[in-house]
Amino acid sequence: MASAVRAGPRLRRAAEGPELAALPRGLRDELQAALGSEGSVVPFRLLRSLHAALRDRDPPARGAGAAAGTPALPCPQNPELVARLERIKARLANEEYRRMTRCDHCQPWSLDSGQVCLRAPCRACCIPQS
Repeated sequence: MASAVRAGPRLRRAAEGPELAALPRGLRDELQAALGSEGSVVPFRLLRSLHAALRDRDPPARGAGAAAGTPALPCPQNPELVARLERIKARLANEEYRRMTRCDHCQPWSLDSGQVCLRAPCRACCIPQS
């Protein structure tokens, strides 16, 4: 099983630039030593340490990954999509209400004429609402 990975150009650019300047000195020195070694092999242990240090330094500001106790920033919303979502929610609520209040003794007859009642007509499905 692999215990190290060869450093790519992205890791090299990050190590040379200001992106990793805020990390602890020991981690930066260890990364520079790994990048300077033969084949530029970086151990996974070092990568996990770098990832943890970066995650602790810059916690995510929004979404499911936001740190506990920090307020999540609202995402910008498209008004057209919000209106569409409201229409879909209303349609689903109406369908659920119709399903809950439908006549239980009516059977589907055909696609064109809707339902046919097998007993005395009931107001829920058999008597047309005007």
